Amino acid sequence: NNVPFVHELTIQSAGRYIWNSQSGGDPTYTIQGRYETVRDIAFRAAFTRAVRAPSITEAFNPTSSAFGFATDVCDTSLVNSGPAPATRAKNCAAAGLPANFLSKSNDRSFQTYTFGNTALQNEQSDNFTVGTVVTPRFLPGFSATVDYVNIKLKNAISLFSNSQVVAACYDAANYPSNPFCGLISRDFTGTAASNNNFGQLNNVGTTYFNSAELNYRGILAQISYRTQADFLGAGSNLGFDVNYQYLDNVSTVVTAGSAPVHTSNSVGYSPHKGVASVRYDNGGFFGQVQVNYVGPTRVDPDTALNFYAVPTVKAFTFVNLSARYDVNEHFSLNGNIDNVLDVKPPYPYPASGGTTPYFQGIMGTYIRIGAAVHF
Repeated sequence: NNVPFVHELTIQSAGRYIWNSQSGGDPTYTIQGRYETVRDIAFRAAFTRAVRAPSITEAFNPTSSAFGFATDVCDTSLVNSGPAPATRAKNCAAAGLPANFLSKSNDRSFQTYTFGNTALQNEQSDNFTVGTVVTPRFLPGFSATVDYVNIKLKNAISLFSNSQVVAACYDAANYPSNPFCGLISRDFTGTAASNNNFGQLNNVGTTYFNSAELNYRGILAQISYRTQADFLGAGSNLGFDVNYQYLDNVSTVVTAGSAPVHTSNSVGYSPHKGVASVRYDNGGFFGQVQVNYVGPTRVDPDTALNFYAVPTVKAFTFVNLSARYDVNEHFSLNGNIDNVLDVKPPYPYPASGGTTPYFQGIMGTYIRIGAAVHF
């Protein structure tokens, strides 16, 4: 401790060039640095260009037909909403649909098809992170990190649903020349007055597409502490962990020049998420209590707040317990109780899109008991 501290700067870099016979070549590289101004605090930053070539399934999946459903954004209840309401309304009118059009595509199935896309290009992402690491000498076993993360993914490869294809067509400024409109057909036989099916979707194709851009921006933080706890018995150890994410933005620009579609602050993408846990171990015993938090969010951030009768979803918190006991080096017992308090999912979680973030609430209290034999 009497040795003077020397400021330390470390810089690392790497790079390579990849080439794919189907989608071409791209460079990938990274540069990162770490700077310690005092002994207990370090600052770090990194920039990475990453590349991913389309998979065989994404590029060459054979065409298959089915019957499905879709949300038709030209329906009278949706035509004046979305990321660019004026553009959507203009395009739906240009398609020949009346202003009071009532879609049936959510209530009855129609023919659909899926196929691989051999025109896919490589994904390219620019990832920038900057943060700090705190490891105080006066508190051994403690560490805290905070990082700002900004990711811009170009040519993001995404499997579009029927609803996403329809929305991408009519929300684009370059209607009808964008690649999505050619995958949609409607029944325009007769007139709106004489044909009950006039304007209804009767075929939608979907595949993997290169979205123009996918953006992520957020803050990640973690606090961790490990310490001996002899007051709980000789050989006891305690651990505390808190992980937190502030999600500032997740948005997709489907085609160049179109308005971004926001996913952040929607179901599954709450601005605030966190996990806190307390761990205890002594000899062959290990136990953990975990508290999970999903913050409040919107049903759809790209609609007016009064569009839905219940436009927001409340916070969701549930507790899990787990334990393991090693009887000897060959045999162990384990048990888990998920959602101990049987907390129900917040209303109105959607059946589609809300299953994953609120799965523990849908399942209720879930108990698992097991044993393992090691040879």
